[in-house]
Amino acid sequence: MRRVRHGVNGPILWLFEWIIELYAPYVLVRCARFTNSRWQAQEIGVYTLITTCLLAGELDHLGQLGMLVDIMVDLIGPDIVLAGEPPLPWDDEPLIADERMRELAEALSLLARPAREVLILHHLAAMQPDDLAKLLRSPPVDIVSKISQAETLLAESLTSLRVNAAAPPLPDVRTLLADFAATLDTAWLQEIAGCAMSYLAECDGHPTRPPGPCPLN
Repeated sequence: MRRVRHGVNGPILWLFEWIIELYAPYVLVRCARFTNSRWQAQEIGVYTLITTCLLAGELDHLGQLGMLVDIMVDLIGPDIVLAGEPPLPWDDEPLIADERMRELAEALSLLARPAREVLILHHLAAMQPDDLAKLLRSPPVDIVSKISQAETLLAESLTSLRVNAAAPPLPDVRTLLADFAATLDTAWLQEIAGCAMSYLAECDGHPTRPPGPCPLN
């Protein structure tokens, strides 16, 4: 993203970079709801991040970004999936190759947004509870409680996906999420981030109304 730094004015570029880097893992998980095609997921991801950045200035506060991402993915995802295969389908790769990690992404996507958002931002984007509290405008103690509750919901969701298991123990979701974070497709994340920032730079990075400062300051 640094290669487009001179194309957008400083404060807006910084905010756009922050949104894209923070929410790229979230977008990856949401893309997995529609497709396991790396190419299709990239198309969904780029459009989603661009639109999210451009609309960020219309939000009352940036803690609503997760809601906006969900809305945009739900609008863009089905259209891109229905558009067909990539130009060279034999060169396409899976978005998530590991079957266990695909199951985890599916279970994450089945959670309601507040639970899904705190898990992804905390475990995959490495955001600490104090910073999450500032972003989501909640007391830190509430964020810690929400993370714990969301981990339990995810464990129960993963268990329900195992159709042949008789009363299996709840899985260790913290370890699974750590594994997922360690195996994230960083090249995919960098590609959608670079494409989104390049487009925003070409547009001079001017949303309909300049967004406010990052809430973590």
